[in-house]
Amino acid sequence: SLCQDDFASPHAALKKEGHLVAMGVSAINNTESKGMFGQPVSAKLAMFKARNVMSNTTVFDLWESFERKPEVYKRDLEYLLTLLEKEKIKPNLAGRVPLYDVPEAQKKIQEGKIR
Repeated sequence: SLCQDDFASPHAALKKEGHLVAMGVSAINNTESKGMFGQPVSAKLAMFKARNVMSNTTVFDLWESFERKPEVYKRDLEYLLTLLEKEKIKPNLAGRVPLYDVPEAQKKIQEGKIR
């Protein structure tokens, strides 16, 4: 399943000068039982690790932002889309895959076959 390795595989796939932006949406679909704060304990630990331990990593928890600060969520999303439209940011994509192929693509990233 996607990023159930605490963001270790996407972090390992980074180029030396790369920066991982960890989006916290995978916790929403996690089938693990929910902890005290509505998310699985493992998801909370993974986000803590990404925020506080991993270098070259920024965490943006979409669900948390949407729930707690919808006006900030909307502003940030509009800003991000503007940056994309103006080509100020250019995501480095290895390719596109249908949703049903995501697990296989993630496996290839973990095995170092996709960078």
